[in-house]
Parts: sequence; C-alpha cells; structure tokens
Amino acid sequence: MPEFPDPVACPAEADDPTIAEPEKAAWTACEKFVWSCIRKGEEANLFLKSCIKPRTTVQSEARKRHRLAPFFNPERYASTNAISDSFVLTLLQNPVYSVQIPALGIRIFGAYFADPVNFENVTTSSNLVLDGSMMRLGLRMTNFTTPKNVSVDGSNIRGSLYLMRARIDGSIFMERGVFDTVDLRDSRIGSSVEGTGSVFTNDFQFDRADIDGKLILTKARLTLLKGWDARIGGSLELRLADIRRKVDITGARIEGDLRMQDVTFGRQPRSGDTYCDWDPELKASYVLNELMEALPEADRAAAMREVMEDRPSYAGKPDGNPCHDKSSAKVSLVRNEVLLRDMKIEGSLCIVDTTGLIAGSSDPARPKFVETISLDGTQAKSTVLSWKATESRTLWRAVNFKTGYMVINLNDQPSDHFIDNLDIGFITFARRPSGELSNDDLVGQSDEHLVKYKCELTPAANTVDPAEDEDTQERIIRFFTSDKSASAQPFSNVVSRLEASSINTLNLRKALSDFKYRDACGYSNFSRARRDTTWVSVPDAWRKAMEKKPEGTSTALHAASELSLLGLDTACNVGVYGLRQMVYYGHEPWRIMYFIFGAIVLFWLLLKLDRYTPGQEMMRRRFGLGYAFDNLIPLKAYRMEPEAADELPNSTTLRAYRVFHRGLGLLFALMIFFFVYKAST
Repeated sequence: MPEFPDPVACPAEADDPTIAEPEKAAWTACEKFVWSCIRKGEEANLFLKSCIKPRTTVQSEARKRHRLAPFFNPERYASTNAISDSFVLTLLQNPVYSVQIPALGIRIFGAYFADPVNFENVTTSSNLVLDGSMMRLGLRMTNFTTPKNVSVDGSNIRGSLYLMRARIDGSIFMERGVFDTVDLRDSRIGSSVEGTGSVFTNDFQFDRADIDGKLILTKARLTLLKGWDARIGGSLELRLADIRRKVDITGARIEGDLRMQDVTFGRQPRSGDTYCDWDPELKASYVLNELMEALPEADRAAAMREVMEDRPSYAGKPDGNPCHDKSSAKVSLVRNEVLLRDMKIEGSLCIVDTTGLIAGSSDPARPKFVETISLDGTQAKSTVLSWKATESRTLWRAVNFKTGYMVINLNDQPSDHFIDNLDIGFITFARRPSGELSNDDLVGQSDEHLVKYKCELTPAANTVDPAEDEDTQERIIRFFTSDKSASAQPFSNVVSRLEASSINTLNLRKALSDFKYRDACGYSNFSRARRDTTWVSVPDAWRKAMEKKPEGTSTALHAASELSLLGLDTACNVGVYGLRQMVYYGHEPWRIMYFIFGAIVLFWLLLKLDRYTPGQEMMRRRFGLGYAFDNLIPLKAYRMEPEAADELPNSTTLRAYRVFHRGLGLLFALMIFFFVYKAST
C-alpha cells in the first residue's frame, strides 16, 4: 500500500574531503547528503534520507511505497527534501565532481525544487535520474545533450518541461508522473520516450522529433498530442489512453506500429465550469486512479486540485486548466478530433474499439463525440480496424488511404464514415472472439504482454468471418453503400480483391452495380421525388413533380414533358436492370455492347459520305443503319437482310472499311463467347 511519509530533515554530514571549499559553504545538508550517495554509486532517497543501491529489491520496495507522495501535499517537503538546480548543474559540469560520478550516474528520488530548474545547453556524459521529483516551476532542458538516459519517472512537474532540440542518445523516462506542457519539438532521442500511466494536463508536442525507439503513452491521460512530421523508429503505443482534447500527428513516419486499442476521449463533467476532463470511472492503472484508491476520501479533493485542477500552463505561470474556459482563444481553436493524416506507417495501424464517444454532460452545446478520426493520405503496411456498438457520430475519414493488408471487423460499424480512393492489397474480415476479456479484467496485468492485445489476429475458423458467407457480404454491402462520400471506388476495390482470391462475389457485384447506377435514371421530377423520399406515394410524387412546373409553361405541356421524361427513365431503368443481371457474366459483355454500338454508329455515319464516282458502271443504292448492323454479324443466318449485306458501297475506301468492320464483328462475337464460357465454369 502506498505511503505518504512525514517530512524528515536531512542528516548533517561529516566533513567530506571530496567537496571543494566553495561548495562546502554553498551546499545545503540535503545536497551534501545527495552527493554522498551519488559518489558511492547509490540512489539518494530523500523520503527515507537513505542511500540505496540501485537495481535491488530494497530500492524497488522503497520507491513503490512512496511513489504517490509527490502528488499529495508536496509543499510539506519544501524544506526537508529541497535541492537546487545549481547543485545538479555543478555535478554535471564541474570536472571536480563529474569525474567522480560512477557509471550509474546521478540518481535522486523525492527531490523538491522550489525554483525553476534550468539545464539548458548542458552537455554531460552522465545518466540523470530525478525520479519522484516535485518541481514547482518547470524544467528547462532545451539543447540538453547526453549519451545516456534522462528520467523523471513518478515526478510532479508543474509548468513546462522543455526538451526542444535535445540530443539524448538513451531514453527519456516519464512514467506514472504528472506533467503540464511537454515540448519535444526537434529533439533527437536515441532510444525511447516512455510515459506509461502519466497525466499530461496540457500539450504533449513532438513536432519534427526523431525518436529511434518507441513513444509509449499506454494508459496515459493526454490533453493534446501533437507530432507533425515526426519520425518514430519503433511503435507509437496509445493503448487505453484517455484523450480529452485532440490528437494531431499529421505527416509523421512510424517505422513500427501505431496501436490505438480502446482509446477513450475523456468526459464532460455534469456540473461546474469545466469543459472537458478525463473519465474517472475508467479502471486503467495510472497515477490518478492509484491516488484515489490510496487516499482516504477526505484527502481526495486536495489531491485532485494538486494533480489536475490547479495546474499552471506555461512557464510556471498560473493560467488555469485548458478545460476550464470554453471561450478562451486557446481552447476554442482546438477541436475534438484525431488527425492521423499523410502518415507513413511501416508496421501495422491498429485502431480497435475506439469509438470517439465523449461521456458526460447532456448539455447540447457540448460535443458528445470526437468530430473526426481521419486517415486521409496515410499509408500503412497492414491495418486492423474494429469498432464496438456505440451512439457516437464521429466521422471516420479515409481518403487516399493505402494499405497492403487489412483486417476489418464489420460486425459493429461506425455511424458515419467517408471513404474514397481506397487502395487495399488484401482484406480479411475478423469476428469478435467469444469470451473476450474486459479492460477491468486486464488491470494489473503486465503491459509488456498486452502491448499487441487485439492487434494480432491469426486467421482461423474461430477468428475470421468467411468472405463468401451471405452474412459477411451483407455487412460489406451495408458498410460501403452507407459511405458518405457516395463513391463506388472503395466498394469496387474490395470486390476486386475478393475476386482475385477466387471468392464468389455475385451478391457483392450485384450490390455494387446497384450502388454505381443508383442515380442514373432521374430525368423526371417524378422519379427524383420517388428516389429522394422512398416512402412517398405515387400520387404525392406526381403532385410534387407538377409543382415544379416552369413559369410560363402550361400544366398540360408540363405534364406531357414529365411523361416523356418518365418514359426515358423507364427505358433507363430497364438498361440498369439488364446491367445488374449481366453481373452473372461480369461487366465485360456490357462494356463490349458499348463498343458494338459505337462500331455500328461509326460505319453508319461513314456510309452517309458514300458518293458516286465518275467512271463507275452504275450508281449503287445508299446504305443505312441496318446495313451497318448486319455487316457486324459474322453468321449470315442471323442477319436481318442477308442479301443486302453482301452488296458493296460505292467508295473503294468504304469497301475496305467494310472488311475491317466484319472483322470487328467476329472479334466481338468471340469475346462474348469467351466471357459466357468463363462465367459458366
């Protein structure tokens, strides 16, 4: 059980010969104590006032016992745990001390920094561990350079944590802490950035950052995550993250996976002036959840004020919570959305059971769901998509989205989606496994073993809905025909991929044909009225058609015009019906009909140019459309006027073209025979 220890003064150290005279006078008792631990290669635990050997059970238990102390009434440690940034800078930069620091580096747990901590432009070869720290006015590490790690795990850093243009060859650790603004723009990180279970009350920015390892924000509480044009050499982990404002990682390149399993989007409190918040009912293991469980009810409100409600925003200056003032410029310009646009994902894009729903207030002025989740212009080696039943109206966008392999679960579908110019290499339809564990069941289990939970699927009888099943195809049809883009291209792309896998797609092709030509026959106002409102009766549709009479046109003339256009619609519908039935043989025969029609009309027009040439024995008769049609039929028995079809035009050129025209007819006949034969086998 976490403990909140009483303040204990640092011990008075005996005269230390390793401390130079200037520092003997300048350093406090706590700073001298910390140095005595560091030079021995041990961690200075300022809650216990004890030097503890790292990587031991004793150290692990001591940290675990006091891990929540920085988040409840930290001011009581203002004198007993206080050290200054000048003390740490002296250790990092003064050769008298830096050469004495062992390989384990500077390791301090539970330090209190009352003033701004400034390590800008520092270059060091030492590991820097300031875990469990209480920094009251921010931490500046702009242009900080080290070949080792930087750690602020379990820390409570008020104000901004600046790491712009930092060059850290190791990792940055900021797990299970509370931070305000984190700025990693243009930084270069040689390994990973780890923020599992932390709370970030303001912007987490990593625009143009270059992170060779992973960016891990599993179970984190985020306000705004922004990483334009960043590069992540490993994976971006967001499983069980709770985001109360926005995600925008447009243009980022991820060489591993982007995993967003069960990501939620905060809540709107039912009372007070708070505009957005994290959902306290979620049982994911993170610092706020642990703090509420460890404290008695009487102390919880004070802890919440310290951790979340009374946080500064920039440079340690009180600026309110970004969710407090809906009318402020900073908040009003931030929309609730997830922008994963123009990304290059060389691993798997996994978005599973992420609905966009925002829980909380019934105030109609506040959004009930994230406005958009956009994959526009993104490319991924593979993609896993799955939804769960929800009332969310979040718009899912995927325009110019490309993936080599897609696993998609269509048993539950989003209410609104906009898809166009989709490029899929292969597609599999997953089913939701029976007996699936809930998030509550997974609390306490190792994140290391759950990192790919729901994102890895081995196709098998119990994990995949066969694409040839009628129910599966009905779900496919419902998904693509309800697409708000009204484009048939995504549906056509999926049908083509399934056909390439020798799957019977007859029902899909029929539905695709209907979807393509759903608006083809709407010449009359009557037909448009029936199409736009399917439940309208025939008399009402006719009345609406007559109401659209152009000014100055008589009713009789308008009725006659409507009837003629209705006849055109009838002929068009017959053609569309025929097109649908030709799906049995593929659409190739229908395309051939267009070429046949074009060949006949072209020959007929050329025949109109046929003229008598002086010197000919006689003037042959002029030929018409029937002659052009008969000469395209290769078998004489099926011609309308077999004898007339054998007569020759006047022009020598047209006689030669007649031979070519008959050759086209033979070619078309062979093609139709081939397509019919292919469909029947």
